[in-house]
Formats: sequence, C-alpha cells, structure tokens
Amino acid sequence: MALDYGRRRIGIAISDPTHTIATPGGVVEQPRSAKPENVPRRLLDVIRETDPSTILVGIPFSMD
Repeated sequence: MALDYGRRRIGIAISDPTHTIATPGGVVEQPRSAKPENVPRRLLDVIRETDPSTILVGIPFSMD
C-alpha cells in the first residue's frame, strides 16, 4: 500500500500480490472542518480492509 500525503487529501494505491502493478485505492479527504482524529480512523479502516504487508508514505516536496 502506498499513501500519497497531502494537506487536503491522502491518495491510496494498492499493489497486486506480485508487487508489480499498483491500482487506485481511493482517497481520504481531510476537510478543514473535520476533526483531526477522523483521518487516522479512516486510514486504519482501509488498512484493516486491505491488510497490506508494507505501507509506503510519499511526501511531496514540490509540485513540479
């Protein structure tokens, strides 16, 4: 599983069992009005559903 962290949303990608191809796994929205503790709960739900062996978190340093 790969997480593409952003201020407003976190993109999720799930790889196939051979770790060759990743497919979109959805987006966790982070609305400004939402409670901060809701985001980890939603991510934990996705992690429990997919049961990944590894989680990779990408942090964008530049939009270029």
